Amino acid sequence: VFFFGGRLVCGPDPRGFILTSVAISFSNWVFCAYVGDGLVFTFSIVLTIL
Repeated sequence: VFFFGGRLVCGPDPRGFILTSVAISFSNWVFCAYVGDGLVFTFSIVLTIL
C-alpha cells in the first residue's frame, strides 16, 4: 500500500515500517555522534558567518 505519493510504503505487516523507522533513526544518530561532531569544529567559521 502506497501513501503520500509513494513516500510511505506499508505492506501487510506494519512491523516492517516500525523496524525500518528505527533502523533509519539509529543510523542517523550514529552519523551525528561520530561524524557530525568533527564537522562542527571543521566548519565553525562558516557557521559563524551564516
